[in-house]
Amino acid sequence: MIDFLYSISKFLPEIKKPSRMLTLKEKFYWTTAVLIVYFIMYHITVLGLKPTASSLDFVQMITASRLGSLLTLGIGPIVIASIFLQLFVGAELIKLDLKNPADRVKFHEVQIVLAIIIAILQGYLYSMNLVGPDGMGGSVAPSFAGNPFVFHLVAWQIAVGAIIVIFLDQIVTKYGTGSGISLFIAGGVSFGVMSGLIGLVFGPTGLIPIFAEGGAEALQNAIIAILPVVSTIIVFWAVVYGEGLKVKIPLSFGFARRAGRPLELPLFYVSNIPVIFGAAFLVAVYAMAQNMMMASDIPFAEAVRTLGGVLYLFTPLHAGTNMLAHLNLIMNGKTPILGLPEWFHAIMYVIGLSLISVMFGTFWVEMANMDAKSVAQQLYEAGINIPGFRMERRLLEKKMDEYITPLTIVGSFAVGLLASVADLTGALGTGTGILLTVGIFNRMYQQIKEGLKIYYPKFFEMVLGD
Repeated sequence: MIDFLYSISKFLPEIKKPSRMLTLKEKFYWTTAVLIVYFIMYHITVLGLKPTASSLDFVQMITASRLGSLLTLGIGPIVIASIFLQLFVGAELIKLDLKNPADRVKFHEVQIVLAIIIAILQGYLYSMNLVGPDGMGGSVAPSFAGNPFVFHLVAWQIAVGAIIVIFLDQIVTKYGTGSGISLFIAGGVSFGVMSGLIGLVFGPTGLIPIFAEGGAEALQNAIIAILPVVSTIIVFWAVVYGEGLKVKIPLSFGFARRAGRPLELPLFYVSNIPVIFGAAFLVAVYAMAQNMMMASDIPFAEAVRTLGGVLYLFTPLHAGTNMLAHLNLIMNGKTPILGLPEWFHAIMYVIGLSLISVMFGTFWVEMANMDAKSVAQQLYEAGINIPGFRMERRLLEKKMDEYITPLTIVGSFAVGLLASVADLTGALGTGTGILLTVGIFNRMYQQIKEGLKIYYPKFFEMVLGD
């Protein structure tokens, strides 16, 4: 199967790598252009559907999507394809050595093919929910009502929109700064935060209408209205603080006795990658749980509904930007599963996202050559050693493993824990969205900083130099 999918990739359009090293300015132009295309697609309603206001909910934040637009699927197909392949490789159902450059290329090409297949399948699933096979549905535009072809028309527009996103991601990776997935998430979350702020000021229950009405309770209502902003600031500060935590490993050069500059490894060693995959996985679980809980006309329907109920307990919990409604849901709400309290649901979600983040963090370390063996090899080839140890690769690998393995587990768990707990605060853009965005902007800053160091050394020394 893997070879068949790989053979299909040869017939797909290819985004070739630039023939020369691009300047920082050129990378900025490419990144900006792709982001503009993304937001244009974000605001284009699929032909055949009614224009709808974006709810900016958790699912759409994490998948950088907007229901009913050309970005209905967002980055979902890319992430789901990557999750499937990582799981299959990790379980050795697919024989690929991701440390082998040829196998890594094969993995990447197969991921693109699988993402396109998933985009087409999801396009029809979404069209079935929005329109229905007979061309009728609550989301159909009046001029298209009763048209039997609207079902396929909507499905293919959604699929093509997702396929365009797949190739935009490649453009950013090869010509821009960072990755397209990260860029789209950051753009979507930033848009959600700004929309939320505008709504808190000018919306029907915002600050301006509150003070316009006046009365003794105006100040109290205003304070309640800005609570999401306060929680957003707290979450932002916590994420920035966590991003800044480092573990220093003393190093020496060759046989020199004096230690050189220490190697600094961040607490979030795998960055926010585990949460991206973990949250996307839970989003998929959420959709599966919803469908299972509505099962009624299939064999073993009761067992299927029970399984859906169990899965539901691990799904995201977010009640929008109304802080009081959000807290009331957590403290007093009941789940549709045996009437269990929502606070139990919240605990299970925190545990679930944290543990799933550890799983994907472990996979990513191996795939990205960030494991102890790969790092030790890089240090050994550079003539770098740890003071007090012989210049031997196996000893260096053993010592690096003492740092990297705990950091991978603890860091992945910590980033999952921070994201899931932050989600429960009702922060604008969701806690997970803020965590992802801060990490993405931090990596973009580091890349821009390195670019300035190369292309504008004088400016770097004057403004950003240590």
